[in-house]
Amino acid sequence: MLGILVGQSPRETEERKERKFSFRKRKEKLEKRSSVKEVLAARDIQVTEVKPETLNPVWNEHFVLDHDDDVSVAEACRKLNEISGFRGMGRYFKQIAKSVRANGASASGSEENADDFLGCLNIPLSEIPVIGYDKWFKLEPRSSASKVQGECHLILRLFTNQRDTALSKVVSNVIIHQKMLNQILEYEHKQVQKEPYNWNGQVCPAAWTVLSHHAVQADLTPLQQAVIRWHCYSSHHRSLRMCYALLLRLLRAVEAEWEAGDVNKELENLLAESFKLYCDYCLSLMKSMRHVFPCTNPAAITRCEIMLR
Repeated sequence: MLGILVGQSPRETEERKERKFSFRKRKEKLEKRSSVKEVLAARDIQVTEVKPETLNPVWNEHFVLDHDDDVSVAEACRKLNEISGFRGMGRYFKQIAKSVRANGASASGSEENADDFLGCLNIPLSEIPVIGYDKWFKLEPRSSASKVQGECHLILRLFTNQRDTALSKVVSNVIIHQKMLNQILEYEHKQVQKEPYNWNGQVCPAAWTVLSHHAVQADLTPLQQAVIRWHCYSSHHRSLRMCYALLLRLLRAVEAEWEAGDVNKELENLLAESFKLYCDYCLSLMKSMRHVFPCTNPAAITRCEIMLR
């Protein structure tokens, strides 16, 4: 179960963890409520599928947790005075999850019907680095007496919904994203000192974060992003040659995301233009094959083969 608690500094969280608290004293109050959805909307908590009979579950599920200035999870909890720190939160999440899994059906507060508590995490949003997290986190117990142990692997990204709409009113988000990527490629490629013609197209984490944020804010589909990447990299290749294996991967990514129904005229024109320019450029290289791909150089022969592919 995943959720966002706001308005709590790390110090406040630690102070609340240290306070003594008994959930049982509040149990009767919780049972009087007909449904947990009256306490907290289901949209505030995301719930994964249940993986039965395993202590090493693999979910591979994606969630987007939103927060705005409406009543937050933390505010709702403070009003109810039913939780404090980890000890109450684990139990509280269980009740919410039961409501979500039952599609809003009434959920009692009985412990017999609740899922087993296997640990919890509290990750301050302010500590998430700009490139995000891709790591294992140690599960926290409810108390020092608990024997909870284990780890949970999470990939976390932090996005803001604040966006500059002035430019997007004049130019489409596809073109804006394309211009951003073009600028980044030009800069990053110039930093490559050794064999720039074999550059694999990798950009620095900060640049990748900017591109990822814009793609989310602009609601760009995976197909749009794949086409933009192919267009930018293949165009950049005409001025500064790079690894053909990279271009082949980008082209296959477009093919993998291709669905005729998702292709609008702008995207179709962008792709058609890139194919024409790239084919013309490759044909010009073929006219100077002995100079560009000398047969005495095995690496050059490999590059030629991948280009033809």
